[in-house]
Amino acid sequence: MAWEELPASVPMHFRCPISFDLMKDPVSLCTGMTYDRSSINKWLDAGHKTCPATMQTLSNEDLTPNHTLRRLIQTWQASITAKGVERISVDRQPLDKHEVDLLLQDATKESTSLESLRKLRAKAKESSKNCRCIAQSGAVPMLLSLLRSFSSLDYNACKGRETDACEAIIGTLALIPADYATKILIASTKNLSFVSGILSRGSMDAKINAAVLLESLATDRELKLTVGSTEGIFEGLVELLKENSNQMAMKASLRSFLALCLTRRNRVRAVKAGAIAALVELLPDVTSISAEYVLAVLELLCKCAEGRAAFNEHALAIPTVAQKICHVSDVASEYAVGILWGICKHCGEETVQNRLVEAGVLAKLVILLQLDFSSCTKHKMTEFLKLLKNISRRYPRTCNLDEARFIAI
Repeated sequence: MAWEELPASVPMHFRCPISFDLMKDPVSLCTGMTYDRSSINKWLDAGHKTCPATMQTLSNEDLTPNHTLRRLIQTWQASITAKGVERISVDRQPLDKHEVDLLLQDATKESTSLESLRKLRAKAKESSKNCRCIAQSGAVPMLLSLLRSFSSLDYNACKGRETDACEAIIGTLALIPADYATKILIASTKNLSFVSGILSRGSMDAKINAAVLLESLATDRELKLTVGSTEGIFEGLVELLKENSNQMAMKASLRSFLALCLTRRNRVRAVKAGAIAALVELLPDVTSISAEYVLAVLELLCKCAEGRAAFNEHALAIPTVAQKICHVSDVASEYAVGILWGICKHCGEETVQNRLVEAGVLAKLVILLQLDFSSCTKHKMTEFLKLLKNISRRYPRTCNLDEARFIAI
C-alpha cells in the first residue's frame, strides 16, 4: 500500500526511511538503522556503500532481521483490524506483464485513464518485483507519451484530471528502475519541465515523488547537469525544503540536493535559488539524522565560492552550524567542521574569524581533537585551530575563559 494511502496514525518508525511504506520485512544495517528488506536491497544492488539515512560508510552489508519491530508492526496491524480498519496485507498477488499491458491500454482511454494510472502506481508501490515487471513491460515510453499528450505547453497548463494523471505518472516513474538509456529518455527538456511544474504547483505527495525522481535520474555528470539546468528545479527543491513539518518532503529534497550538487555548476545554481538560507534556517529545528543531511548539503554547497559568500552573508549561519558541533553526532560534527573550516580558510577576514571564535568554535575543536576522526578531518581541525588561535591572541576578549587557558598553553 502506498504511503499516502496508509492510515494517518501509522507510527513513523513503522515506515521504511527509503520508501516510506509500512515495513513488511524490517532489517537492520551495521549502522543500527532499520529498513524494509526490499528497499535496502535495491539501494545496495545499485552499488551504494553507505547507509541511506546517515550516509555513513558501511563496514559490511549484512542485514539483520529486526524481529522486535516486526512483532510490533504485526501487533499494530491486529489492533487497527480490531477497530474496523482493513488490515494491510503483506501477501499481495504480484503483477504480470498481461496486467500491466491492460492497465497501459486503459490509460490511453479518456474514460479510464486516471483510474488506470493510479492503479499502476499503487501496484508499483506494493513491491520491487512489481516495479521490475512494469519496467520490463515497456511502460516508460508509453507513460512519457501520455505525459506529453496532456498539454502542448507544460504542467501548469494542465487542469483537473490531467493534473492528477500527470502526478500519477511522475509517481510511478519515481519508483520503477531505469537503465541509463531510459533515464536519458525521461530527462528530456519537455519531461523535466513537467517535473519542475509539479515541484512548483503540485500536491505535496506529487512534489515528494518529483524530488525522488530527480534523485534517481542524477546518476552521472551529464544527467546531473541536464536536470540542474531545467528552469525552476532548484527553486522547487528549495521550497520543498521549507516544508519542515513534513519529514518526507524535507528528506526527499535533501537527497535530491546531495545527488545533483556533486557538480560545481549545479552548486552555483542551488545557491542562486536560495538554498543556503533555507538550509541554515532549517537546521535549528530538525532531528539528529536530518541535521546530518542538512550539514552534508551545506558542506557541498560551500565548496564553491558563491556558496561560501552566501553562507558568510547570512547572520545566523556561523552560530547555527557551530551549535551543532558536539551536540548531534560525530558525523554532524565532521560536516560542521568542514563547513566552518572552509569559510575560515577562504573568507579569512578577521571579522569572520572573530565570529567563529565568538561562536565557541575554538573550544569545540579542542574537544574534537581528542576524539577518533579521520586523518583528513583531524588535519582540518589542526589548521583551523592555528587560524583561530592567532585571532584569539590578538583579540583575547573574544574568547571565553576555557579558550583563553588553551591559548596560554
